[in-house]
Amino acid sequence: MLVVAAVALMLGESPADRHRVQAAEDAAAVERARGVLEERAEAFPEGSETRERLEELAASLDARSLEDSLEAIAALEAELNATVGRGLDSAMAATDGLNASLQAQPLPGANPSQSAAEQLAAAGAAAASMSADERAELAERLERLAATQVAAPEVAAALRDAAAAAASGDPSAMSGALGAASEAVASNTESLATRAAARAGASATSAARAAAANPAQG
Repeated sequence: MLVVAAVALMLGESPADRHRVQAAEDAAAVERARGVLEERAEAFPEGSETRERLEELAASLDARSLEDSLEAIAALEAELNATVGRGLDSAMAATDGLNASLQAQPLPGANPSQSAAEQLAAAGAAAASMSADERAELAERLERLAATQVAAPEVAAALRDAAAAAASGDPSAMSGALGAASEAVASNTESLATRAAARAGASATSAARAAAANPAQG
């Protein structure tokens, strides 16, 4: 530090000059981070929670120091990562597999253009018109589908319940269980979308921190 100070004095740079230079560098770093947050926020749909969080954070940086800005960015990143949780990729793969299977071979009363949740609801509505053989076949199909949903335990449980109801041959029980399975799949799909958006948001905050630290990334 003494050497740096001595060199600064030799060059005629005063402490006030150094302070101004540092302040300018800090302001530029904050601006780079803000720019990244604003740019990444535009990738999310209008009105989405993640977009609003990123935009709000970006706007708040104008009144923050570099240190406070980095702390705020890191705090949002930690919150978003907590929302992502574990096993997102495997859960998404399980859901994609379920949809692909049902598109290739729709459930009774459903059609390939419908989502998994919609097909389960349609099958429930058609329960009363199914023959005994169709119900038995559906029960086996639902059991097989449940086995593919290890990464989505609530969906797996709902599909097993629907399989048991189909095996019982009771149309009313089938309709109710298939409706519940439809709701479980829809809820899981929504949850996965939220987690995926949070992961993308966390990536945006990470990029903002990197931009603040490295002028070349601004």
